[in-house]
Amino acid sequence: MLFTGDGSLNSKPRWTGFENFFTPYGRLSKASVFQVMHHGASGNSSPEVAALVVPRASIFCSDPSRGQKHPDAEVLRQFWPYNCIQVDDAIGWLMLGVFVF
Repeated sequence: MLFTGDGSLNSKPRWTGFENFFTPYGRLSKASVFQVMHHGASGNSSPEVAALVVPRASIFCSDPSRGQKHPDAEVLRQFWPYNCIQVDDAIGWLMLGVFVF
């Protein structure tokens, strides 16, 4: 699982640094769950991120009915093939699985 919080992968140096840090030992390819940066705000992402991470589940911690209306549509479209899940203070998410090492 990769939790990005309010991080930004909105430029080539940032996502290249991210890729270089998480690629050794297959860490990036083993990340099945990815929390999309800053509630899915377009200013914190770039079109390359979804294809770089290829998560099995893309978590958007946001409430589209309040505030900035995140996630932004273009970020949601980028992650759509990767099982988008929106969670907020009323709607949670539960994952059951088996770890294979």
